[in-house]
Amino acid sequence: MPLWWIGVEALKPQGHFNLKEMTKFNGYRSWNEWNVSLWINNDYQLYAYCKDLIRHNTLSHATNIFLREWDSKTPDGAIYNKLCVYNTLKELKNG
Repeated sequence: MPLWWIGVEALKPQGHFNLKEMTKFNGYRSWNEWNVSLWINNDYQLYAYCKDLIRHNTLSHATNIFLREWDSKTPDGAIYNKLCVYNTLKELKNG
């Protein structure tokens, strides 16, 4: 067996897969929600803005302010919708 084949074998799935789990995106319910969270948590200006929003408002009100005042999409095209923003702000508040 060639040496490179050992690496390929290591990448093969082990055991059984839960199809429901495979459809999630890094623990998020959709690619859009994962992408929104990624941008809010990794763009410092956006992160600081969101932390300030949740410090001074309820999650629901902070979400509405965000949707009214910020761009409608992430730089790579994910839509800032109410559920994705709310879940990300909730994560920031509880994290």
